[in-house]
Order: sequence, then structure tokens, then C-alpha cells
Amino acid sequence: MRSGVNLTQGYNGDLTSRRAGSIGGRMVKKMIQAYEEGLK
Repeated sequence: MRSGVNLTQGYNGDLTSRRAGSIGGRMVKKMIQAYEEGLK
């Protein structure tokens, strides 16, 4: 799954909060899906 946010190797501290949040939100969504699959 791609977030559409271009990350570089190393420093990415210039990302906006919105972009960083979209990455984090996708990570959480994937973790929840993996957990739910493990319950089946």
C-alpha cells in the first residue's frame, strides 16, 4: 500500500503534520487488519 508521500532516505522532518499523519494512519490500519486476520 502506498501513501503517496515521497519519503527520502534519512531526514524527513520537513513533512507537514497532515502528510505524517496519513502515513501513521495507514500503518495503524494495516496493523489492525493483521490483528483481525490473526483472530480468524
